[in-house]
Amino acid sequence: LSIVSGTAEYQLPADFIDMAELTDGLNTTATRGKSIPFLPVSKALAYSGDTLFAYLKGRYIGFVPTPTVATAYYYRYRKGATRLTSLSDYIDLPDGAFYALKSWMLFRAKQKFSDPASAMFYSEFSDQINLYVQSSVKRDPDLASWDIGSSSNT
Repeated sequence: LSIVSGTAEYQLPADFIDMAELTDGLNTTATRGKSIPFLPVSKALAYSGDTLFAYLKGRYIGFVPTPTVATAYYYRYRKGATRLTSLSDYIDLPDGAFYALKSWMLFRAKQKFSDPASAMFYSEFSDQINLYVQSSVKRDPDLASWDIGSSSNT
Protein backbone atom coordinates (compact mmCIF):
# COMPACT_ATOMS: atom_id res chain seq x y z
CA LEU A 1 0.00 0.00 0.00
CA SER A 2 1.71 3.19 -1.16
CA ILE A 3 1.19 5.94 1.41
CA VAL A 4 1.00 9.54 0.27
CA SER A 5 1.82 12.36 2.69
CA GLY A 6 -1.36 14.03 3.95
CA THR A 7 -3.74 11.25 2.85
CA ALA A 8 -5.43 9.36 5.69
CA GLU A 9 -7.71 6.84 3.88
CA TYR A 10 -7.07 4.42 1.02
CA GLN A 11 -9.42 2.14 -0.88
CA LEU A 12 -8.88 -1.59 -0.50
CA PRO A 13 -9.38 -4.12 -3.34
CA ALA A 14 -12.95 -4.97 -4.40
CA ASP A 15 -12.55 -8.56 -3.14
CA PHE A 16 -11.44 -7.43 0.35
CA ILE A 17 -13.20 -9.21 3.22
CA ASP A 18 -10.98 -8.97 6.29
CA MET A 19 -7.45 -7.84 7.16
CA ALA A 20 -5.06 -10.60 8.15
CA GLU A 21 -1.96 -8.50 8.75
CA LEU A 22 -0.66 -4.95 8.29
CA THR A 23 3.04 -4.17 8.71
CA ASP A 24 5.47 -1.33 8.02
CA GLY A 25 7.90 -3.70 6.29
CA LEU A 26 7.75 -6.65 3.95
CA ASN A 27 7.70 -9.95 5.85
CA THR A 28 10.29 -12.40 4.59
CA THR A 29 12.03 -15.36 6.17
CA ALA A 30 14.93 -13.03 7.14
CA THR A 31 13.01 -9.94 8.32
CA ARG A 32 9.67 -9.24 9.92
CA GLY A 33 7.94 -5.89 9.58
CA LYS A 34 6.53 -4.13 12.63
CA SER A 35 2.82 -4.84 12.99
CA ILE A 36 0.51 -1.80 12.88
CA PRO A 37 -2.34 -2.08 15.42
CA PHE A 38 -5.99 -1.37 14.58
CA LEU A 39 -8.52 0.81 16.37
CA PRO A 40 -12.31 0.78 16.00
CA VAL A 41 -13.46 3.62 13.69
CA SER A 42 -15.19 5.48 16.53
CA LYS A 43 -11.97 5.60 18.57
CA ALA A 44 -9.74 6.26 15.57
CA LEU A 45 -11.68 9.37 14.52
CA ALA A 46 -11.32 10.80 18.04
CA TYR A 47 -7.64 9.78 18.41
CA SER A 48 -5.14 12.61 18.92
CA GLY A 49 -1.91 10.78 19.88
CA ASP A 50 1.38 10.27 18.04
CA THR A 51 1.41 6.45 17.78
CA LEU A 52 0.36 5.17 14.37
CA PHE A 53 -2.90 3.19 14.28
CA ALA A 54 -4.98 1.88 11.40
CA TYR A 55 -8.75 1.49 11.14
CA LEU A 56 -11.11 -0.24 8.71
CA LYS A 57 -14.16 1.58 7.40
CA GLY A 58 -16.01 -0.57 4.87
CA ARG A 59 -13.61 -1.10 1.96
CA TYR A 60 -11.29 1.68 3.14
CA ILE A 61 -8.29 1.57 5.42
CA GLY A 62 -7.35 4.71 7.29
CA PHE A 63 -4.44 5.81 9.42
CA VAL A 64 -4.28 8.05 12.49
CA PRO A 65 -2.52 10.34 12.81
CA THR A 66 -2.54 11.21 9.10
CA PRO A 67 0.83 10.16 7.60
CA THR A 68 3.20 13.08 6.95
CA VAL A 69 5.75 11.22 4.81
CA ALA A 70 5.47 8.97 1.76
CA THR A 71 6.10 5.34 2.67
CA ALA A 72 4.79 1.84 2.00
CA TYR A 73 2.85 -0.51 4.24
CA TYR A 74 2.33 -4.16 3.47
CA TYR A 75 -0.86 -6.08 4.09
CA ARG A 76 -2.37 -9.52 3.69
CA TYR A 77 -6.11 -9.94 3.55
CA ARG A 78 -8.86 -12.50 3.11
CA LYS A 79 -10.55 -12.13 -0.22
CA GLY A 80 -14.22 -12.57 -0.91
CA ALA A 81 -15.82 -15.28 -2.95
CA THR A 82 -16.11 -14.81 -6.67
CA ARG A 83 -19.53 -13.62 -7.87
CA LEU A 84 -20.86 -15.42 -10.91
CA THR A 85 -22.54 -13.21 -13.50
CA SER A 86 -22.69 -15.52 -16.53
CA LEU A 87 -22.68 -19.22 -17.37
CA SER A 88 -19.04 -19.06 -18.50
CA ASP A 89 -17.49 -17.33 -15.46
CA TYR A 90 -14.37 -18.75 -13.86
CA ILE A 91 -14.29 -19.12 -10.09
CA ASP A 92 -11.51 -19.42 -7.55
CA LEU A 93 -12.38 -22.03 -4.94
CA PRO A 94 -10.12 -21.82 -1.87
CA ASP A 95 -8.98 -24.66 0.36
CA GLY A 96 -10.61 -27.55 -1.48
CA ALA A 97 -14.04 -25.92 -1.75
CA PHE A 98 -14.54 -27.79 -5.02
CA TYR A 99 -15.55 -30.78 -2.89
CA ALA A 100 -18.60 -28.83 -1.72
CA LEU A 101 -19.46 -28.03 -5.35
CA LYS A 102 -18.99 -31.68 -6.31
CA SER A 103 -21.22 -32.81 -3.42
CA TRP A 104 -23.91 -30.33 -4.47
CA MET A 105 -23.84 -31.54 -8.08
CA LEU A 106 -24.03 -35.18 -6.99
CA PHE A 107 -26.90 -34.36 -4.61
CA ARG A 108 -28.90 -32.69 -7.40
CA ALA A 109 -28.16 -35.50 -9.86
CA LYS A 110 -29.13 -38.22 -7.39
CA GLN A 111 -32.24 -36.25 -6.43
CA LYS A 112 -33.38 -36.04 -10.06
CA PHE A 113 -33.13 -39.82 -10.38
CA SER A 114 -34.82 -40.42 -7.01
CA ASP A 115 -31.71 -42.13 -5.66
CA PRO A 116 -31.84 -42.50 -1.84
CA ALA A 117 -28.11 -41.66 -1.67
CA SER A 118 -28.98 -38.02 -2.40
CA ALA A 119 -29.42 -37.35 1.32
CA MET A 120 -25.83 -38.42 1.97
CA PHE A 121 -24.47 -35.97 -0.63
CA TYR A 122 -26.65 -33.18 0.73
CA SER A 123 -25.29 -33.85 4.22
CA GLU A 124 -21.70 -33.75 2.89
CA PHE A 125 -22.45 -30.48 1.05
CA SER A 126 -23.92 -28.89 4.20
CA ASP A 127 -20.97 -29.94 6.34
CA GLN A 128 -18.47 -28.57 3.82
CA ILE A 129 -20.31 -25.25 3.44
CA ASN A 130 -20.54 -24.84 7.22
CA LEU A 131 -16.73 -24.95 7.37
CA TYR A 132 -16.64 -21.87 5.12
CA VAL A 133 -19.51 -20.04 6.79
CA GLN A 134 -17.59 -20.04 10.07
CA SER A 135 -14.87 -17.86 8.54
CA SER A 136 -17.15 -15.52 6.60
CA VAL A 137 -17.03 -11.79 7.38
CA LYS A 138 -19.82 -9.76 5.82
CA ARG A 139 -19.08 -6.04 5.44
CA ASP A 140 -21.37 -5.05 2.55
CA PRO A 141 -25.12 -5.71 2.47
CA ASP A 142 -26.45 -8.53 0.31
CA LEU A 143 -23.10 -9.78 -1.01
CA ALA A 144 -22.77 -12.99 0.98
CA SER A 145 -25.49 -15.62 1.01
CA TRP A 146 -25.14 -19.19 2.18
CA ASP A 147 -28.67 -20.27 1.33
CA ILE A 148 -29.43 -22.59 -1.54
CA GLY A 149 -31.03 -20.54 -4.27
CA SER A 150 -34.42 -21.60 -5.62
CA SER A 151 -32.95 -21.77 -9.13
CA SER A 152 -29.89 -23.89 -8.15
CA ASN A 153 -29.36 -26.76 -10.50
CA THR A 154 -26.63 -28.99 -11.89
